[in-house]
Amino acid sequence: MGLLRKLPNPQDRRGALRSLKHAARVKMDQLIPEIRTDNDLFFGRLDTHSFSELFAGARALVQGSREAVHFAERTKESSL
Repeated sequence: MGLLRKLPNPQDRRGALRSLKHAARVKMDQLIPEIRTDNDLFFGRLDTHSFSELFAGARALVQGSREAVHFAERTKESSL
């Protein structure tokens, strides 16, 4: 069952716009309360400062992983 609608981008015909079909929106509406509860349980013990520190650490890890991927790609290219 396709949950996405694909339409041509009216501002740039080379691209496409994607949106949720009605069935997908209904499914999301059903899942959102459960996701919110999961998030509350998962992050609920963190105060504002702890959550900010976690977010900063996650952001640093994402940036580090990007740098590692770029390094690996450069290393692979130079060894060819």
